[in-house]
Amino acid sequence: MAAALTVVENGIPSRSTFNRVFRLLDPNQFENAFFCWKQGRLSSFQQIVTGLGLAMR
Repeated sequence: MAAALTVVENGIPSRSTFNRVFRLLDPNQFENAFFCWKQGRLSSFQQIVTGLGLAMR
């Protein structure tokens, strides 16, 4: 399913490419960015659940 949604012109990056990219990232900045992204996704999910009249525990 993901392949149908994502077009990677030059193919999927190799493991070494991912390693190089992740080594360049600042761990604290990445953690903060990931946390903000996660909170936004959770907020969207909560809005959907509330809109459906369901309760989250």
